[in-house]
Amino acid sequence: MNFDPNPADGPFREELRASIQSILDNVFPGRPPAGGRLWASGRENMRRWMRALNEKGLAVPYWPEEWGGRGWPPAWRSIFEDEVGRADCPQRDMISIGFVGPVLYTFGTDEQKKKFLPRIRNGDDAWCQGFSESDAGSDLLALRATAIRQGEHFVVNGRKLWITRAHDADMMFALVRVEAPGNRRQQGLSFLLLDMRSPGVTVVPIRMIDGIPHVNEVVLENVRVPVENLVGEQGKGWVYARFLLDQERSLVAQLPGLRRLTATLRKALSNENERGAPLIGSPSWRLKLAQFEAELGALEFLELRFLNARSDDPTTQVLASILKLRGTDLRQRVSEALWDVFGDRSMEFSLYSGTSTAMESMPEPVHWSAVNHLFQRSATIAGGTSEIQRNIIAGVSLGL
Repeated sequence: MNFDPNPADGPFREELRASIQSILDNVFPGRPPAGGRLWASGRENMRRWMRALNEKGLAVPYWPEEWGGRGWPPAWRSIFEDEVGRADCPQRDMISIGFVGPVLYTFGTDEQKKKFLPRIRNGDDAWCQGFSESDAGSDLLALRATAIRQGEHFVVNGRKLWITRAHDADMMFALVRVEAPGNRRQQGLSFLLLDMRSPGVTVVPIRMIDGIPHVNEVVLENVRVPVENLVGEQGKGWVYARFLLDQERSLVAQLPGLRRLTATLRKALSNENERGAPLIGSPSWRLKLAQFEAELGALEFLELRFLNARSDDPTTQVLASILKLRGTDLRQRVSEALWDVFGDRSMEFSLYSGTSTAMESMPEPVHWSAVNHLFQRSATIAGGTSEIQRNIIAGVSLGL
């Protein structure tokens, strides 16, 4: 793969940067400049931002044009994510546009595409991922939630655990067992689209170490799901789940956020003093920062390789696992370094009130670095643990 810069990318980046800033100023006038805070937006801000982007054709620019995207090449996708991060924009609904959206436009029926994709693109529906269970997290194939066909509905029963953002989701894409497994445990699984407002759905928020209920338990008791909400073929759900998991693992690396975090560390090292001199003048800190930035650059090239890889290429799964493994490890180390820079001052007051909008007006990094570091402990667990990623790499690449 050729990594040389394309001369057309420069003007594209400049035009895109101006467009993003114009939309941002129009939707959120009077916002502080970028870099002064970290946005972890509430649902309404996410919806407003998605709608504004959609009006300009920028909500899902790397989706196929047929379904409201622009069909951008991977390099432009990377530039877009970089510029959205640099502008300190509100979060977009990546579970919807990055996970279930591609599954639907790749495997869904025409009716499913027409019904759900426009609403995802416009931020009208927020989705959650109903995969993990109490005994089926790292070992997803151990899941026990069932879906029994009764006429024109599936009746779903089971418990899903550690479900991100289920407390404010409209829809869930769930992996369930419709048949007893045969010789292989992935047999008998199906991929269903479930309305979270259906009778029998109970959501129990789980407060995490940072005080926010990022994840939930979802109890499903005789929940009726229309047969037309089955994605693809019955019993072939593992095929669609594998496709989605590769998308998830590449996104879990969160390179735009990692770029911002690394830039925040560089700024903090320039501003914080020790014995009257900026920390960035310390050889040990300069070495550590250089190592972080070098690793980040390598991950950016790896991301381009992943985005250019064919979906049926076995190495695609390996690239996704490497991205997830190395990206989450680097996030943890950079967040720990930022916490070290600020020391005890990062623990001066409680940041969160426990609501989904508690981070709406974030203070300076000195006040969120400690809590962010604690939250990043989950990065190497969510989306498949680091041990699982190493097993995938060993199995596919090395034949172990």
